[in-house]
Amino acid sequence: MLKENYKLKIKGKSIWIDNKKFRLLQSINEYKSIKRASEKSEIPYRTALLYIKRIEHALGEKIVSTRRGGSGGGGSSQLTRIGEYIIREYRKMQVLVRKSAFNEIRGIINDIKVDDRIIEIKAGENIIKAPLKEKFEKGEKVILLIHPEDIILMDKKYETSARNVIKTKIKSIKSAGNILKVKLKTDNIELTGYITKQALDELKLEIGKEVFAGFKATAIELIKP
Repeated sequence: MLKENYKLKIKGKSIWIDNKKFRLLQSINEYKSIKRASEKSEIPYRTALLYIKRIEHALGEKIVSTRRGGSGGGGSSQLTRIGEYIIREYRKMQVLVRKSAFNEIRGIINDIKVDDRIIEIKAGENIIKAPLKEKFEKGEKVILLIHPEDIILMDKKYETSARNVIKTKIKSIKSAGNILKVKLKTDNIELTGYITKQALDELKLEIGKEVFAGFKATAIELIKP
């Protein structure tokens, strides 16, 4: 995982947010529970509380609002507007840094399956499935970021664990050290994938050949423009 530690300007004050803190806030936003968010983020509960306390001290404002439950439980936590703003600003920094390294697909929210925690995005003629991690609206424009290492090239459309498979055509093949960088194109989507020389020979890939590009829903980082 990339070590993404960014200096964010929040209401005139500067704070440093790294990937761990971002994942924690993102999980609180999704699960409405600091305890569950700490488990999902693989951060000890006390450490999670310390992260939140330090950020709030630096900003002088609450980033998490907690509602205590009764004797039977039922309490919940949610991000304040400032907490949500931190997530948005962090994502903007990710886009600026990642754009050159990641595949970028622009699309529109086609459907939101809340029970399955899946969001469907229409990109040209393709429907792409991504995990639902935060609030989106149907019809909203989004950007999908996918690392080239997460692209699986196939000469046929096989049954795989990849929930997304797009029919493409090879635009170029270039050497990049010990691997080959393969650029793919459809009418409205361009992707880059990495493969080995052995895979190139086994799949008999060449410029102009039609191939299928697969990638898991979990490989997608979904952001708002």
